[in-house]
Amino acid sequence: MENQGKKLIIFGAIVLVLVLVVGGLALLRGKTLITVTGEGRVTATPTRVSFDVGIVNVSSSARQALTDNLALTHNITETIKLAGVKPEKIIVSYPIVNALTNGSYRATNVFNVTLDDINRFDSLVKSIYEGGASSVQNVSFSVENSKDLEKQAVDKAIEDARVRAKEIARRLGKRVVRVVSLSTQETGEAATTGGVGQSSGGESIATPSQIEIARFASVVFELR
Repeated sequence: MENQGKKLIIFGAIVLVLVLVVGGLALLRGKTLITVTGEGRVTATPTRVSFDVGIVNVSSSARQALTDNLALTHNITETIKLAGVKPEKIIVSYPIVNALTNGSYRATNVFNVTLDDINRFDSLVKSIYEGGASSVQNVSFSVENSKDLEKQAVDKAIEDARVRAKEIARRLGKRVVRVVSLSTQETGEAATTGGVGQSSGGESIATPSQIEIARFASVVFELR
């Protein structure tokens, strides 16, 4: 009796699974799912700039190369602080010393700076070069507290996807009934237009008057 009872339970479970599968397939009949990607872009005036400062020097000994590099780094970071940059926004790394084929030694250091007052950027870069820096690179302009702008870009991307889905549904003789799933993708912030500033090796760095925040939304719609 006990074995028979177990068999009945197993049989009942199998029947239940079959009912659920068949029922699910029945629900999918007559439905059309499409995936549409929408794009949203928002422009804003940059308020912050982040960049890397490179310091390279050569000396006859590894000790001297390291000493000189540390001194240059200290002097330049002090110059940066005088421009209003907070110490916690200067991320300094330790120099790397390499032996050269001519018997001398090269010390290299690269550290990151975040400047919240973009109007001081041009003059600060010039001061950094005057202090002995070899390069200013990886310059990135952004907006402080950009969450609201990012949300606006996401909303625009979703609405763009919805408009495209409605057009596809119209061509198919159907209509959009609901959103099945949604995912978003960040693409960062990009400069759009700008003036000219100082840069590595004396070349020019574009100081943008506007940056663009772009987001993409991949939306699965159900059509009927």
